[in-house]
Amino acid sequence: EAFHEHLLDSLAEAEMTQKPLSLACFTIQNYTEVQKAWGKALEETLQTWGETLQRESLRRGDALFRFAGGKAVIILLGTPRAEANAIVERVLAATKILVVPIASGNDQLKLELSSIVAAIPEDGNSAKELIKIVLES
Repeated sequence: EAFHEHLLDSLAEAEMTQKPLSLACFTIQNYTEVQKAWGKALEETLQTWGETLQRESLRRGDALFRFAGGKAVIILLGTPRAEANAIVERVLAATKILVVPIASGNDQLKLELSSIVAAIPEDGNSAKELIKIVLES
């Protein structure tokens, strides 16, 4: 609900100000299997990652939302595709691989991220079009 409201507000502002808008989506590979095996540790790691990402890699005004299925979406108002791709690369470089500490000693579970960017006007002009690209890919 909060994501859709923020996205619609951002779309309205982009249209009114003629600013570009991009969405960047990050997906944890093999999320379902990992979540079943390491639920609490995984969720704690993702919470910390989100907080660190917001603090260290995103700009003021960027909005990060987590979704089921190991997805996170960043709404990038005023950001054309090329700049959004640069932000994604910066996030991936800072994150590399998410590491989940496992309770059985010093073992760690490493999670890989994939990403996709959708932008207005390049990929569509509506929230529905952008959401379809980033969340259904």
